[in-house]
Amino acid sequence: MATLREVALNYPDEYVSVSTKLPKADAVLLKLICNRNNPPIPPSEYIRNLIRDNINSPKKAFLAGKNKITYNKTTNSFDWRVELDSGQEVEVLSSLSVDFLNSLKHE
Repeated sequence: MATLREVALNYPDEYVSVSTKLPKADAVLLKLICNRNNPPIPPSEYIRNLIRDNINSPKKAFLAGKNKITYNKTTNSFDWRVELDSGQEVEVLSSLSVDFLNSLKHE
């Protein structure tokens, strides 16, 4: 099964107009934002860039797991890892001091 991106790449390079209605206050704010750019850009270019940025950005992944803090005898410090629900272990920070862990505990 083809992905959406693969399907989109099969279309010829032609343009399609996309539009929306905005409350007047939002339209004025949009124009002000566009005019702040140097040089100013038209609202259509600003909207086009927003759409492209959102289409090309990867989806945010929310991961779940358990924190694991281990003591490293050779460096007299602690390592912080997360064991994900998938079983994979990911290092968050290493060579942490006791002071850092105590301040983190009190946050």
